[in-house]
Amino acid sequence: MQEFIITIAIAVVTGFLGWLFSKWQTRRERKKSDLQIINESITPLLESIKQLTEQYREVVTKLSEEQSKNLKLIAEKAECVAERHELIEKIQHLEKEIKRLKTKIDKYISKNES
Repeated sequence: MQEFIITIAIAVVTGFLGWLFSKWQTRRERKKSDLQIINESITPLLESIKQLTEQYREVVTKLSEEQSKNLKLIAEKAECVAERHELIEKIQHLEKEIKRLKTKIDKYISKNES
């Protein structure tokens, strides 16, 4: 009888230990499964972040190039405005000179007619 009780006790202890091990294994697998689900959901997000970062860098590069072009155009415009102002001053000076010479010519003509 004692052997029977020992056999039953060993079977119960073995069954209990098997049940605990399977419970522990299930928790571990569940954690692993949860981590896999999280990893699978994060992977596309990381890929999207990578693509957005690349697009951001491209846009920043294009923006920098456009800013450089704009700065060059602004400098050219400033040169054109300065040149225009200089030409207007020269035209005004020449118009005054023409008026002065025309006055001299008119005086010379009127002297020679008399």
